[in-house]
Amino acid sequence: WTKEIMDIEQEHVECINYQYVNELPSNGSLELVTNSKDLYIEGRLMSHCVYTNYASQVKDKSYFVFKFTDRDVRATVGITKYYDHNGFVINQMHGKHNKSIDQCHQDYVKEWLDKPDVQQWFTENYKTNQLASPPEMLWL
Repeated sequence: WTKEIMDIEQEHVECINYQYVNELPSNGSLELVTNSKDLYIEGRLMSHCVYTNYASQVKDKSYFVFKFTDRDVRATVGITKYYDHNGFVINQMHGKHNKSIDQCHQDYVKEWLDKPDVQQWFTENYKTNQLASPPEMLWL
């Protein structure tokens, strides 16, 4: 019955478009979550609480969420800017039910994330130029 409740709940989640600026440099395995309804669906499909714990940070553009797909591997990726790092980094990358993801997939995302044009996109879309404290890992 939990799934039925979530189906009903999903219909009532307000769809807020995050209005990111400029086009994100392409990566065939990553899809940016661009609105609150898709964030809710991502948490529901992956059976973790990315929506519950990060919706306000994603809306404020201090946390970015991606869907990762590579053949039979599916994960959710959280990206943020740390106070002690001059750039954006992977905060979390988990599969369904918070399953661990092989390091090779994390390295693939990190390699893309380290590109200057990708870092520039995050800088342009980050809510402020102030540095944020790292969010706690709450998906567990």
